[in-house]
Amino acid sequence: MNQVESIVFDLDNTLYDFKYFWENAHYTLYKELHIRDIDYHTFMKEYRCQDQLLWADMLAGKIDLRELRINRAYRTFHKLGIDKSIKFCEEFYQKMFDILINELSSDFIIENILSNLRENYKLYLLTNGLQKEQELKIQKLGLHTYFDNIVISECIGYEKPNLHAFLYLVDTFKIQPCKSIMIGDSYTNDIAPAIQLNFNTLHMDYKKISALDYNFNEDILDVFNEKIVWA
Repeated sequence: MNQVESIVFDLDNTLYDFKYFWENAHYTLYKELHIRDIDYHTFMKEYRCQDQLLWADMLAGKIDLRELRINRAYRTFHKLGIDKSIKFCEEFYQKMFDILINELSSDFIIENILSNLRENYKLYLLTNGLQKEQELKIQKLGLHTYFDNIVISECIGYEKPNLHAFLYLVDTFKIQPCKSIMIGDSYTNDIAPAIQLNFNTLHMDYKKISALDYNFNEDILDVFNEKIVWA
């Protein structure tokens, strides 16, 4: 095992429970809209179906993230026989995101982990998404003070799992993959490409990370050690 110098984190579903806040924001918004014809669970079943189809289109380069978000709602409402305009669907996403941001708050467990790691390692954040949105999340979660550098896909023109996203990090900050660990919730987006570049990897989501029994008086990597796949 090489001496670890750098640790790279994903953001969504790794350093906070994005799924929980995403679900809660949609539920809150749907109640506010008073759509009486279709119950929430029926709506979300179709919404998730359209989401999967549109993510496949986006990964294939047919649409971008903004189109996915608008069409996801538009196609869902249309499929369920509810007449909503494109403008309404644009506003639907923005209102949902505003609710999500409003509900976010700093997490003591994650802050302790990062604070302890930062004493001995360089920390980097590599996240997909739009700059303005991701920066709002990072600020609201209180994460900005813990990272030496934060890389957002919109700013560099590449999204994980594209290897160029990882290579940007390696080349710009002179990171040695064999002396680094990539930590993320998605095997496809975070772990598989990192392995290709000879990173050590830790495949964990927020719930697993926050549930570990930490002893903050010891090297925190000892807690992770048995779960890390060393290159």
